[in-house]
Amino acid sequence: MASTLFVASPSLFAQADAGLTGTVTDNAGAVVPGAAVTVTNQATNVSQKLVTSSAGTYTVRGLVPGNYNVEIAAPGFQKIVKTGIPVQVSTVGTVDFSLQNGSASETVEVTANQLTLNTTQPQIGTTIDPEITDDLPVEVSGRGRQIDNLQFLSPGTTGNSFSHRVSGGVDFSQEIIYNGIPVPQSETEGYTVNYNPPYDLVGEVRVERTTFSAQFGLGQGALTYQTKSGTNQYHGNLFEINRNNFFDSVGFYNSKAQGGSGKSPLDHENNYGFTVGGPLSIPKLYNAHDRTFGLYSQEWFKQNLQDQDLSTVATVQEKAGNFGDLIDTTTGKLIPIYDPITGAPFGCASAAQYASTPSCDTNIIPTARFSPASVSMLQYLPDPDRAGSGTYNLNNNKKRGAECYSKHPARLGLRS
Repeated sequence: MASTLFVASPSLFAQADAGLTGTVTDNAGAVVPGAAVTVTNQATNVSQKLVTSSAGTYTVRGLVPGNYNVEIAAPGFQKIVKTGIPVQVSTVGTVDFSLQNGSASETVEVTANQLTLNTTQPQIGTTIDPEITDDLPVEVSGRGRQIDNLQFLSPGTTGNSFSHRVSGGVDFSQEIIYNGIPVPQSETEGYTVNYNPPYDLVGEVRVERTTFSAQFGLGQGALTYQTKSGTNQYHGNLFEINRNNFFDSVGFYNSKAQGGSGKSPLDHENNYGFTVGGPLSIPKLYNAHDRTFGLYSQEWFKQNLQDQDLSTVATVQEKAGNFGDLIDTTTGKLIPIYDPITGAPFGCASAAQYASTPSCDTNIIPTARFSPASVSMLQYLPDPDRAGSGTYNLNNNKKRGAECYSKHPARLGLRS
């Protein structure tokens, strides 16, 4: 099983260009330059400090998506703090402030959840919040939970995990981005099942639908994933999703009306894993809290199922060498099988005899002419189990195929 070490910090990655911007004014509407701005992540208590420009504006980029507190302080004005401001992946939200005259020791705190508007970017997209990624099972049958299925929650996204289209775009033309880093796929751009990270490692997803920014190149649609981060509190989960044929329906091909057994096919699936995160203590450097955070996630998927495909096999008489039922459906005549030694159909002594007496053709290959390799293999070839020429249902005969693999490699995310 492969494992991968994934390291990320705001100084290295742009966090999918998430951030906040806004304008600070006084109660008369005049801009306030030089005001101190402190932006603090509620989950990690990590802060960034800056001051407003001469136009009274502030902009902070490279934020890890989540909820933030923003504090504004300026001489001659009351300090104001807005809490619970959401920062979404690949979006710069706008939050303006209006300061009131007063002492800097006085603080006005707005604790209600804030609404941020995107006033700096023209593209339109859908953000799939962490609450949705945590609560939805998305897809279990076949390959376990897959994060790329989240894109179909966005309006205008159609297709499947292999081939999909955004707002009527072309197949295999999506730009895929993890934590601000593009992930190209030369032949099937946008197909990510083969290297998806563990489902629980992804915190937020955004699907860009129209008016794509130049950062997405020639992509007709962009899918941006933001992985979760460790926080100041230790946290984690342990899960298992189980599917069993006891709960499944019989299905069409396995029904008795279609010649099947009337029992639901064997399908045992187990999708399980764990996630653990929190502050990391690095000796001789600094304390763990408010500094460095780690998140480790690992996931497996195992499946044992029956193959329900219909296959064409030789009939019982054909395995004995008798091909007398090999008829041309257009002419209704026997399709001759020629003896490579005589050059005539089997049953005829020569080509001349076949030309004069076509009825000599029996289409029966003597068993003495069977090769040793054929004889050894014929015993393993199953007989047909339903109406029709050589139709065989693998499921009815309990031929089982076991599939067991590790679905996802491990990821370790560090943020400081």
